[in-house]
Amino acid sequence: MESQAMFTNFNLQGTYAFSGMGWGGQSPLSSIGLLTFDGREKVTGFTWQNLPGDQFGERKLLELPVKGTYTVNENGTGTMLPAEDTDPEMLLAIAKTNSLDGTEIVQEFSFVLRQLEPVTGNLFTAIAKRLPNDGEFNNASLSGTYVGAAVGRGGQTPGAGFGILTYDGNGGFSESNVSNVQVGSFRERAFVTGSDQGIYTVNGNGTGTVAGGGLVFVITEAEVVNGIKRALEYAFIVAELVPTNGSHFTGITKRRSD
Repeated sequence: MESQAMFTNFNLQGTYAFSGMGWGGQSPLSSIGLLTFDGREKVTGFTWQNLPGDQFGERKLLELPVKGTYTVNENGTGTMLPAEDTDPEMLLAIAKTNSLDGTEIVQEFSFVLRQLEPVTGNLFTAIAKRLPNDGEFNNASLSGTYVGAAVGRGGQTPGAGFGILTYDGNGGFSESNVSNVQVGSFRERAFVTGSDQGIYTVNGNGTGTVAGGGLVFVITEAEVVNGIKRALEYAFIVAELVPTNGSHFTGITKRRSD
């Protein structure tokens, strides 16, 4: 029988991209961001939270800093504390590791916040995935064909959709999509097709925007190709509510194999 791994703070090191959503609140909450662990006790980063705006039907995107300390227990659970606080703000559980120079380095973990989000009353949970140390992010990080799936929450009726996107690696994209929407009476549904094209931007930290900021994202999985961190997956948030049903849409987009 294999012995169980004994984890320490050292196993959690590097930069992790996370995406998550709130549960049980009065209105939808979603968040994406980056957390960097130093392998000793310090964690820094930021989170983008998409929250209800000041007026009915509005949404706003807040960028909030993250700074504190963390502890990893031998069994792979752990805590993160904000700076100058004594109560754990976050509980985490290691889900996946890979060997790097003979050391098991965390590649994926789940976490849940202790406090309810004050504006919406949501309980926030998320999954974080480690990004490569080498390479750089830029517009070339998105190239090729990607398939995305999105689900709307908080609207008057359910909504979901798929999109096939082509990124040119130089800031331009095109998309064909299909949405499942209500038509006619409450129970009547239809598949509605559409298309889009425009510009995208990938920032140096792996975050970015599509269609002039109408969609924000963080790259959550990447591989290094010729010095570029090429996106294999990104988590996205549609900045505004969808007008047809008032839903807040979020989703995951994955790169199709070559």
